[in-house]
Amino acid sequence: MRKSLLCLTYFIGLLFNSACNKNKDAPLTPIDILTVITDIKLSPSGLNYQDLEIDNTRKRAVYLRENRQIWMGDIDPTNGKFSTLDGQNYLMANNAAAADFNNLNGPEFGANATTWAVYYTKQNAGTNQLWRSTLAGSNGVETALTSGNLLRSSVLASTNTQLQNTRLIYLRKTDNKLMWLNENTPQIENEIPGAVAGVSGPRTLPNSGDIIFCNNNGQVVMLNTNTNATTVISNDAGVKTDAFGWNAPEYGGALLVFAIVDQTSVAVYKNNGAAFWERIKTITVDPSSNHPYVYSVEPFVAKGGSQSYFSLHQQKDKVTPPLQTEASIWVWGLDGSRKRCDNGSVARRLDPEFFYGSDQVFLLYNIVVPNASGNIWEAWSCSTSIKP
Repeated sequence: MRKSLLCLTYFIGLLFNSACNKNKDAPLTPIDILTVITDIKLSPSGLNYQDLEIDNTRKRAVYLRENRQIWMGDIDPTNGKFSTLDGQNYLMANNAAAADFNNLNGPEFGANATTWAVYYTKQNAGTNQLWRSTLAGSNGVETALTSGNLLRSSVLASTNTQLQNTRLIYLRKTDNKLMWLNENTPQIENEIPGAVAGVSGPRTLPNSGDIIFCNNNGQVVMLNTNTNATTVISNDAGVKTDAFGWNAPEYGGALLVFAIVDQTSVAVYKNNGAAFWERIKTITVDPSSNHPYVYSVEPFVAKGGSQSYFSLHQQKDKVTPPLQTEASIWVWGLDGSRKRCDNGSVARRLDPEFFYGSDQVFLLYNIVVPNASGNIWEAWSCSTSIKP
């Protein structure tokens, strides 16, 4: 009965809001659809460049190789390519953990007020743990951050230069809990209660140490890392996953939060002072697309800091990457614009990362190529024609 009353109240509220503002949060109509065919293969044939991550401050990419080495490569801002043919400028780690069921992602960049580093999973005394590598000359200096018998993996790192140390979000695989810690006190672990991993998992908020995530009820939650208190900020229909926050220039730099809804749309929320944040926009997949499911959405700001965009991939089937069979790379604008950013061929594309070039924004991503001896993760780059 309580659930029915809540649903009725919610439905009445929707009708009231619709009557007051007919166009409020209407799904944005696709505009400016364009296939961009200037995509370029970056990696040599037959080699893995798995889970590319971008450091836009230093114009570099980091990735995991098939031999479990972590390499970092310089990127040329004029063309979105590696500065060398193979992108192997700096060896950051040896014997890193493979990206598999026990470790759901590759290396990540992290930064704080004084320094930056690469964070990743690697065995320490026989058990997967969190590690950091700092650059010294052309090689990384590796440091184990955690130890013990609990398996820790799938690390994500904050890039907030207002914090004095980098905050790490990770999966404690032994008891399947999502956790966070400060890198300078790694022995103090904090649970992210009720969080689901999704594809992207929980994320730190910009200009803050707080964390945004989606819970087991499919709603968006904010975690105060000073008190470890949580606040549910959404209460609308649909299962939300993979929440992110960014400062949107269209709203005077206010913090907005988005989440993927039912893997088919992106809902954008703003704090207008009510008990729950208001869903101010819903951006849906172009109805003519044969790739109806949305994954790996990340926000970025371009055009001189004036417009918000999302990089993402759309895929044919509703299966957690990299298990999908066909996908395409896209840029969506907060204004409803869309641009496909690949050559249109059938391929298993996934996880685009934005790179601010000198004249335009590029997207770097992987194509998974089936191979009898193991899938090959190719590195690709595409032009968006969007000014940085």
